[in-house]
Amino acid sequence: MYAGLTIVLIYDFRNHKNSNAYNFAFILVCFIFPGLLGGLIEIMQKEFFSPRTAEWGDWLSDIAGVMVGWLTMSLFGKWIKSV
Repeated sequence: MYAGLTIVLIYDFRNHKNSNAYNFAFILVCFIFPGLLGGLIEIMQKEFFSPRTAEWGDWLSDIAGVMVGWLTMSLFGKWIKSV
């Protein structure tokens, strides 16, 4: 799920900004936001849904999904943009 989110964010950011530059806004929107979202969801499920717990492994899996999305766009991003 986080790989898909990251792919969509990178694709949309590159098409909207018309640039492939890795600036602060790009890093914030495409990498930091999804990673923090995963951590926030873990905290919220612990606090608001009593049978659920927050797990470090789940959050690390979310971050790994962000990295897989970045890797996918790095490998196929130019091909996707030309389609």
